[in-house]
Amino acid sequence: MNRYLTAMAAVIIAIGMAAFTAPSKKHVTTYTFRFTPATSTQPQVETNGNWVSGASLCGGTANKACQMEVDEAYTHLDGSTRVLNTSGSVIVIKAKKGANQTDYVPDPAASTGISSATDKP
Repeated sequence: MNRYLTAMAAVIIAIGMAAFTAPSKKHVTTYTFRFTPATSTQPQVETNGNWVSGASLCGGTANKACQMEVDEAYTHLDGSTRVLNTSGSVIVIKAKKGANQTDYVPDPAASTGISSATDKP
């Protein structure tokens, strides 16, 4: 009887400890992609091929597309260059009008795989 109580206590303690263990935090890795065309029309901003790996000098009023941070799951290495996926987990870029109401910028809230975007004047 004493053996069963000890085993039962061990099971209860194990369940209790598992119930209050915090899940591990996953670190999301992101990569910077910069916009290459000179003009920022909606179709250009939403075309994955117009974004290349690497940072750009951005800042100022959110008028034109400049760069965005993309979750690692939507990228892969092509040789030594980080590129956007063209199959599997493919990023979906949705654009919105910039502050000047003429050019377009990426909209992270409406897009898939973009954690943030930086625009330029």
